[in-house]
Order: sequence, then structure tokens, then C-alpha cells
Amino acid sequence: MKRGRTGVALAMAGLLVGGIWLGAAVTVHAANPQQVTASLKCEPGTVKPEQGQTVGCTLTVENIGGNNVTKVVVTDTATGGKFLSTSDSRCTGLNTDTLTCNVAKLAAGAKFIETHELQVATTGTSFLQNLEGRYSPNENNRNSDTILAEDKVTILNTSADFDGRFGNEDGDSVQTGTGLSEDNPYTTSATVNGTTFEVGLSVEEKPAADGDVNCPSGCLGDQVVEFNITELVDELPDTYTLIITIAGEVVGNTKIEDLVVRHDGDVVPPCPDTDPAGACISDRSKVPSTKIATFEITGPGDGNGSWGVG
Repeated sequence: MKRGRTGVALAMAGLLVGGIWLGAAVTVHAANPQQVTASLKCEPGTVKPEQGQTVGCTLTVENIGGNNVTKVVVTDTATGGKFLSTSDSRCTGLNTDTLTCNVAKLAAGAKFIETHELQVATTGTSFLQNLEGRYSPNENNRNSDTILAEDKVTILNTSADFDGRFGNEDGDSVQTGTGLSEDNPYTTSATVNGTTFEVGLSVEEKPAADGDVNCPSGCLGDQVVEFNITELVDELPDTYTLIITIAGEVVGNTKIEDLVVRHDGDVVPPCPDTDPAGACISDRSKVPSTKIATFEITGPGDGNGSWGVG
């Protein structure tokens, strides 16, 4: 199973199309010096402030003490957004800005884990979730102690070369630019298929940094397209399929069919051979009339770093 970060990028002989970075996002974990903790893990960590754009979060409430607790209630309030779904029937407030989870009793050492999807605010520069909670230390004590937790911030990105969404089912995709077409040679999109896990998916097109191993000299537009794919709850499986679609343009003597996928500078071979991190290209196709190429990459593997086309 993969844990941590793994990167992927695409390069073209004399042209670069993009890079992919797979990694674990930051988890906000709140520590309570008393007995109960609460935390939110949200993906993607950056999203577009557009109607319909969503972020997925996993709420974890844990009794870290040695005694049972009761009357556990946690409230998650979104600033301007609304909750679209929840994995636990004890949580209510769908289509509103407040999700209330009546956990009730938590045995010593037990965890309550819930995953929800919410629609972000359409204005501003960030999206905030306020997490609050209370519990009773024991069944004979009617008083309540506060569950301390940090708020979770999701950054809103208005760039035309950025996109991201919470993938709660197979086939979710992201795309940069204005659309895959012959007129926009830098446009890149990716789709995760065949997954049985929940991921945050984002992609950003940016200038290649100096010395980028995945952007050889003269790469297409000196652009790198960075993908972020992160699980919410479970580890990513050993193998899955990532389909990358690139709108390319013939540049000089290099044709779109000359595209070569690289991972940390190593050429990713056709399956069943793999690169040092265990990835391989299971399918590769192009449409001459539109100059759009598609790569199907299986099993990104355990290695860290970036991928590139060169």
C-alpha cells in the first residue's frame, strides 16, 4: 500500500506537457488535554470558488482517555458553503451550513469517523469550517467538557489554470485551461478510474522550475502541470489507473506521438515493465485530427518525486 507522497509528470522529446504529484495532504489534528479529541482532514486543500465545486472531509472524534464518555456532540459550521452528503446517519444538517453529529457514547479508546462532502463558498479567498464539540466525562456527571479542535481552512484558487474537486466515485476528473483543443497546446486533464477509495483531486499548470528533471530544455511552453491525488480515509491501493489527456500541438520536428512519460527523470515503460517506482503505461493513444493524446498509467507505485514528459 502507498503511504506518503508519490509524484507523476509528463514530458515530450523536446517538449514538456506536465507533472503529477501524488501526496498526503495536511491533516488538522486537535489535541485536547482532557479526554476527547476532534480533527478534520479535507481534500482537495485548494479548490475553485465556483458553484458546484466541492471538498470532501473526514471528521474523526476520538476518546483518548481510559474511561467511557457520553453525550458526545460535534458541530461543523461552514462559512458560506453547504453540506451535501454524510456517511453517518447520526449527522444531520444536509443542504445547510451546519452539520451536527450526535455521537452519544464513546468507549475508552474508541473513534467516531464520518466523511462528508460540502459545496464551497463562491466568493472570498478561503473557505473555513468551524469545528466545536462537547461531551460528558461520565454517565453520573451532567456537566459537559469542551472538545478542543482547530478550524480547517481550504484555500480558494481563482486561476484559470487550476481546478480540483473531491472525488467520491470512480471517474472523477480535473482539467486546466479553457478546454482540450488544438488551439490550446498546454491544456491537460486527468481522470482517476477504477478506484474504490475517496480522493481529493487537483491540478495546476505552472512554469517549470529551474533544473526540473521532468522538463528538459525546450519543453513545451516550459510548463509543468502538477497533479495532487490524496486519500481521505484509507490508503491508496497498490495499483489503480490514472488517465491523463493532453491537448498537444506539433512543435518543430516533434510530433504528439513522440510523447514520453518520465518519473523523476526515468522513462516510464509500457506494461508489464515498470519504472523504479512501479508505474507503467497500460495504454497510449492519439487522435490525429484533434492532436489530443491519452495516456493510461497503472500503479503509480511507492516512489516519491515528480513525473514529467521529456
